Amino acid sequence: MRRCHGVLLFILIAYQCLPIAEAQSAKTDSLLQSCMACHNANDPPLSPDIPIIAGQPFTTIEDALILFSRNERPCTTMCALAAALSDAEKEALAEALEQQAFTPAIQQFDPALAARGASTHQQSGCENCHSDGGRNGHGVAPVLAGQRTPYLRNALSQFRAGQRQGPKEMNRAIASLDENDIELLLNFYASHGQSN
Repeated sequence: MRRCHGVLLFILIAYQCLPIAEAQSAKTDSLLQSCMACHNANDPPLSPDIPIIAGQPFTTIEDALILFSRNERPCTTMCALAAALSDAEKEALAEALEQQAFTPAIQQFDPALAARGASTHQQSGCENCHSDGGRNGHGVAPVLAGQRTPYLRNALSQFRAGQRQGPKEMNRAIASLDENDIELLLNFYASHGQSN
């Protein structure tokens, strides 16, 4: 009899929690639509220096939202937007975005520079975390192949200037790049995103 009471209690609790879960899901969907108003993968984008975030790893999105909310990344409107989110909302958004497909941007690139950029990607150690030529971050590192070039250029500049921080190995690798290396990488990621 106790087992029956336990099962009935579980069903009752689950039934009562269902409206809460549905409300949370609706809230996440609403937040996700707000994000996509700027971070859409369509061409042309709202702004070319806004990154594609759909399909990026959970940790990439959640870390970015946390850093923005603390003003620990160069601020755009994202700092105020992220600060308005609860920890649970940040987590729910990161989960929802990770589950979406990454759609690479169609961009112009110089094939000769892209070919040289493949070597720079390998020699700089980028392949260690952003494998398959920047297409795979193994659920931890962001997808680089097909990310918008103006955004990547700006992000790399911020890392080189110490305005953004990543893992120590990445910070050292980016600091060792010169402007020519960066142009090679940008062309490589633009080209490699289109060969998915």
